[in-house]
Amino acid sequence: MQEFETGLKIVVVLMILGSFFVAFKFRTQIRWVLIGAADYLVVLASLLLVIIFGAICSYYFEYFGWNYDYRGLGVVGFLVGGAAGFIVASLLASVFLSLTETARNTRRMLAYYEPQPAEPQRQYADEQYLENNGLR
Repeated sequence: MQEFETGLKIVVVLMILGSFFVAFKFRTQIRWVLIGAADYLVVLASLLLVIIFGAICSYYFEYFGWNYDYRGLGVVGFLVGGAAGFIVASLLASVFLSLTETARNTRRMLAYYEPQPAEPQRQYADEQYLENNGLR
């Protein structure tokens, strides 16, 4: 039992050290994967928000219609709720997506205008901006 616990501790320590090494070595790629995943999730959340708002408004409009003898208001409620959900989702998504696009553009501009780009800025630059080993 003692050997198993010692072996488990060694495996855990090696996994932690390995994750630090991978995070350090591939930090740029990991950053772009996380930003890409976040962009995708924002779009998915926007779609879900439109559907949820539409379903909630459809329920309440249908409930209102049954209480006041108006039939078929669920479709109107879904359209109204979907439109409201789209507006809210667009506002929330635009804030996040504009921040990520600003970060991308800032890195590109920094790599373009810096006469001798350092390695952290060079990795974000498009090759068309770097000529003669980083000189414009």
